[in-house]
Amino acid sequence: MRIFNVLLIAALVTTTAALAAPATSFSSTDVVQLAKRAMKLDQESKANLGVSIRALILLLQANQGPYEQFLRKDSLVRNGSWADLQELLKNGYAKTSIRTGIPDGSDPHTEWVVVKLTDKGKGIATSLKDPTVL
Repeated sequence: MRIFNVLLIAALVTTTAALAAPATSFSSTDVVQLAKRAMKLDQESKANLGVSIRALILLLQANQGPYEQFLRKDSLVRNGSWADLQELLKNGYAKTSIRTGIPDGSDPHTEWVVVKLTDKGKGIATSLKDPTVL
C-alpha cells in the first residue's frame, strides 16, 4: 500500500504539472498518453482503496479541523462530486449529515452537507499527504 501511495502522489504531481504547462507543448499523442495514465491510476485507486481518484481528491479536501465544512448539496450533485462522496461513505472513509438552511435563517431551503472523515478516512488522507507516515 505504501508503494501505491508514493506512486499515486508521483503520478498526480506529474500529471498536474503536465496539464499546467502551456497547451502548445502537447501533441495529440501526449494528451492520449496522459489520459491513459489517468485512467490507469483511477483503476489502481479503485482496486487498492475502493474509491476513484475524484473521491480521493474530495477526501483530501475534507476539513479535518475543529470547524465543520458545509458543502452545498446541489453543487455536489451538479458537478458530479455527489457520487464521489457516496464512494467515500460506502468504504467507511467519511460520514455525512445534511442540514437545511443556515443559522441566521436566510436561505432556508438549501441543503448543506457536512463531511466528517472517519479514522479510516483520516488515515488514508494522512498517508496520501505524507507517505512516510505508514
